[in-house]
Amino acid sequence: IWQEVLGLEQVGIHDNFFRIGGDSIISIQLVSRLRRAGFELQVKVIFDAPTVAQLAVVLEQSQAAALIVAEQGTLTGSFGLLPIQQWFFDQHWAAPQHWNQAFMLRIPASIDTTAIADAIQHLAQYHDSLRCRFEATSQGYQQHYRDSDHGIMAPLQQHDVSRYDDDSLHTLLSDYQRGFDYHQGPLWQAIHLTGYADGSARLLFAFHHLIIDAVSWRIISDDMQALLTGQSLPDKTSSYRQWTQAVQQYAETHVDETAYWADVLRDPMTLPAPQQPHTAQLRLSNAQTTRLLQQANGGYHTEINDLLLTALALALHDTFGEADCPITLEGHGREAIDPTLDVSRTVGWFTTMYPVRLAVQADLADTLIATKEMLRAIPRKGLGFGALSQQGVWDSTLPPISFNYLGQLDNGTANNNRDGMDWQITADACGEMVSPSNRGDLLLNINGAVQQGVLQLSVLSQLDPTQTQRFTESFQAALETVIDHSCTQAKAGGIKTPSDYSVKNLSLSRLRALESCYGAAGNTIAAIYPANSLQQGFIVHQLRQPEDDAYRVQLLLDYHHALDINAYQEAWRLASQRYPILRT
Repeated sequence: IWQEVLGLEQVGIHDNFFRIGGDSIISIQLVSRLRRAGFELQVKVIFDAPTVAQLAVVLEQSQAAALIVAEQGTLTGSFGLLPIQQWFFDQHWAAPQHWNQAFMLRIPASIDTTAIADAIQHLAQYHDSLRCRFEATSQGYQQHYRDSDHGIMAPLQQHDVSRYDDDSLHTLLSDYQRGFDYHQGPLWQAIHLTGYADGSARLLFAFHHLIIDAVSWRIISDDMQALLTGQSLPDKTSSYRQWTQAVQQYAETHVDETAYWADVLRDPMTLPAPQQPHTAQLRLSNAQTTRLLQQANGGYHTEINDLLLTALALALHDTFGEADCPITLEGHGREAIDPTLDVSRTVGWFTTMYPVRLAVQADLADTLIATKEMLRAIPRKGLGFGALSQQGVWDSTLPPISFNYLGQLDNGTANNNRDGMDWQITADACGEMVSPSNRGDLLLNINGAVQQGVLQLSVLSQLDPTQTQRFTESFQAALETVIDHSCTQAKAGGIKTPSDYSVKNLSLSRLRALESCYGAAGNTIAAIYPANSLQQGFIVHQLRQPEDDAYRVQLLLDYHHALDINAYQEAWRLASQRYPILRT
């Protein structure tokens, strides 16, 4: 399962999930696959046990899983918005009906349109968010589950792409996406595309962004494969409505996060006025992408966002001359805030947006470590920022530079196995997903993903074109520098940082002092944890009365046979490996 989810031919039982290409988005897919295989776990377990060997122990020893509360059947009724949906309505777009997400799924050419229509009908009944519409009320917008998919989904279309050139196909696919109506419907469209030169077919899905996110693409892709290959879908996970209520409750019980976010929003950076919008593209080679995903994270025990944001910090510093740059970071938003909820297979728009500060340090290593530590310190990966904003705790403006990494969209398609290419999200153009008239306030809107084995980053810029070029060239160079440096450090031996230990307020200088004291002769510190109350009493007594041996315990063992000293020493070494307290 790990190999299939990560798209790797081989995974060792001690390979760390996050060092070989895994990320928080892929961890959601992994948990979904494991649950289908009969294991009961939540996404946070992957972070606690990130290797096959560790996870096997956890799953074997775990007690009965927490009862997951999930609404079943066809849902109806009204409920509130998530903060990201509220943000959409607050923008007052010029063309709010044309603000979509779309993706292409490669499917076997042998599947006919009738079978696809039946599967889509089933999909709409199963994923309740696909039947949502939105109503303006005196208290603001509400969303409402319809008990029928009538009017919510546009009729399935079918086209032979061999009859269109690139421009006319782009126009065709764009036209289908311009008329979504979030008040009455439709809010999404599916198109069966045939006639590709290699004999394959595609299924285009286009949704108004209010009901979809990039994690949902994978869920829909997996479910379409299941439905079109004669499989049934599992019981539903927790509903979007349940999640909305949980986020509201989170805001009510986490007002203490306000001080953290106020500090992040301090001293906004002075930036130039917006110019005419234009786009730019960056991409790594296949080899560099492989190094990024499978090797570079070993250098500093990082995740991919740590490396990408370190490169972004360097590029922004080079572009604007500021060492401390606030940006807006997007996350998938499906965080572990309630043990009774599981949204790993729930379709909807869960995205979170929150501010972070990227700080360039004296050298690359320190910048990378500072970025990693900053990201680890964010409460619940930013979920509280939007939740508290929606509750009116503050009226804040997010920084006008935005970054979003969407993960690996086509895991396992880097090989040339044609059978493996079906049921994968492709890099085909999907038409115009967002109206050009929906011009936001962002100076830089950066979105990245790995497709066809290559990291690709798109930049929508409202900077001066010359400044945009400088930024993209700096970002490209910084990415390559960060990858090279991290891979070199991985080969020399990875470096741990304070967030790798479960100790509050452990500074980098304190960690380095501990390593200098206890990490001599090639030893490494495996774990750091606070002394318990009784141990603290022993320590205080020793410091005050160093000559007193009251707490020194000695045990004399009599062996009535000859000892093999080498075997005896080895036995104690193995005992110390089994019992960490003997190495403390």
